[in-house]
Amino acid sequence: MSKLSIRGMAVLIAGWLTMSAGQAGDKEELDKLTVANTAAVQSIQTLYCKVRIDDPAGRFGITGGEYWRSGASERFRFLHNGNENWGVVRDGVVRNMVKQDVSISPNMLAHPDVKAGLDGGRWHWHAAITRHTGASPFLFTPWESALCCMSDGGKNGNVTFSEFAKNHRSELHSVLRPKDAPNIVVTEFRLPGYACRQHLDRTANSMVRKTESRSEAPTGYSSSAEVTAFKEGAPGVFFPERVVVKRSQGGKDEPDEVFTFSDIAINKPIPAETFDLKYRPGLTITDTIEGKSYRVDRDGKPISKKVAVGLIAPPPLSPYEATPASVTLEEPGPWGWWILPLAGAGLGVVFIAWLVVRVRSSRD
Repeated sequence: MSKLSIRGMAVLIAGWLTMSAGQAGDKEELDKLTVANTAAVQSIQTLYCKVRIDDPAGRFGITGGEYWRSGASERFRFLHNGNENWGVVRDGVVRNMVKQDVSISPNMLAHPDVKAGLDGGRWHWHAAITRHTGASPFLFTPWESALCCMSDGGKNGNVTFSEFAKNHRSELHSVLRPKDAPNIVVTEFRLPGYACRQHLDRTANSMVRKTESRSEAPTGYSSSAEVTAFKEGAPGVFFPERVVVKRSQGGKDEPDEVFTFSDIAINKPIPAETFDLKYRPGLTITDTIEGKSYRVDRDGKPISKKVAVGLIAPPPLSPYEATPASVTLEEPGPWGWWILPLAGAGLGVVFIAWLVVRVRSSRD
């Protein structure tokens, strides 16, 4: 073997060893980041906030609402296309109630039970109970919009940064410390079809400061979400006050969305009954867990015979009519990333409320 060949092999071996050492170092750094981020997210034991959504494109028809969180329990109140929505997630079950404006969807009046039961000649009330899949159950997703969790392609529901890093450890590309931002640590993962980055801020207890997702296709979808201001709601405990979302499709920028969080209360007592949904008395619920429908009192206790849920063709609901159908068709891969509410999941909860043989239930 010539000296040149030996030298070439030595260079290749040295390069491989250097690369391996770098990858090992990155994964060690990733492990430290996941520990720090887990502690940061878990330090928010309870949360209350109001949310204002400035969305010039009217992407999802939501302007804002209120949000409560205690442990894994959540409560939501928001307006969607003029319809009032209430929802609770607790003990693996999602309960929601909708006050539907039929003036937005006049074809709903084609159902006699809707027309007969209108509140004030305008509002149709309906509700549903479903199992929690782990994903965002509603279009209104403050915890996700604040970059405290993300969608992991439907495989694991919504996960924290730390859980995502664990799920995709083998796809870690690098861990960087920008020279112009010494308190920021950037992780980059290369997934099929796109790359994604997460910027963690050590001045905010290693909370996620920014996320980026970039498609490799020339006509693909790219997005980012950045916290422009954090609030220290308790000593060493941080939560975003403002998040700016940017999107582009095929290199063409879309209007920014801005999420503003106000009246933030962190680790303040929240009464347990906050997570009990109070219904409109006499409301019919579609319980997809039992496969039954029945009328309830204010506390959700059945006041009529339970009847089997039937599958009937409902008229279109206003969320379907008003929500653009094309906005999520070109997202990079199956991961929705931190900034896209899971529209299908939220609308599905509303839609399932129609899957009831109301004629049968109205006779009880």
